[in-house]
Amino acid sequence: MAEYNFDDRTFPLKDGHHGFIMSPENPDGLEVNVKLIGEHNIRPAIVAAAIGYAFGETEENIKRYREFASTAWQDESAEGCG
Repeated sequence: MAEYNFDDRTFPLKDGHHGFIMSPENPDGLEVNVKLIGEHNIRPAIVAAAIGYAFGETEENIKRYREFASTAWQDESAEGCG
């Protein structure tokens, strides 16, 4: 098993992936929502958490950034549609 991974619990289309980023720093997992479609979008969330942990960020900041980045991407891409 990888040192960092994502335990995907649910995937409602409107909310995206809900689950836990598993890491050596938090074996119980950091509960997050990755509001992007596609498993390939989870990998950057795992990398962002690993970097946050490496630089000593709090889990609250890691979680807040992950949810902000997902929402910002959705809002930005929605503007260009239609």
